[in-house]
Amino acid sequence: MLQPCLFLGQGKVEILNQTVLGYSPSPYLYSGYMHIESRSPTSFIRVGLRTAINNNACIISDGASIDIGNDCLIGYNFHVYDTDFHGVEPNKRACPSPAQHVRIGDNSFIGANVTILKGVKIGKNCTIAANAVVTRSFPDNVIIAGNPAKVIKELVEYN
Repeated sequence: MLQPCLFLGQGKVEILNQTVLGYSPSPYLYSGYMHIESRSPTSFIRVGLRTAINNNACIISDGASIDIGNDCLIGYNFHVYDTDFHGVEPNKRACPSPAQHVRIGDNSFIGANVTILKGVKIGKNCTIAANAVVTRSFPDNVIIAGNPAKVIKELVEYN
């Protein structure tokens, strides 16, 4: 772990071998921290083998799970949530919203300032461009960009 990391909550967090939290040299190394919160007893956060997460990541599970695959590269200011935290309708804002699982496939490359929202499943070998807001699921082997994110190119698998 290269950047300070705050672990909070009643749930479980599993970070597998050879995973790197924080990166030097990179922005925010000494001016921020990583926030990993598995809020409720049923929450589960898993970060796979050999995955590298750059500085200032925020990963919050509130009752479902967040599963980041093996061999992923993730840029700084990455945010991923399995909940909306509050209802979106004015009369339901004080009520918690239901959590939905998030899955990021193996060998995905996620640029800086990306946000992934609840219920999203990202296929393996995907690239998500910087500043994307991912609100829906995507298949394997695509490049994703925009707000809201969409497929901008399919990748060809090379052997």
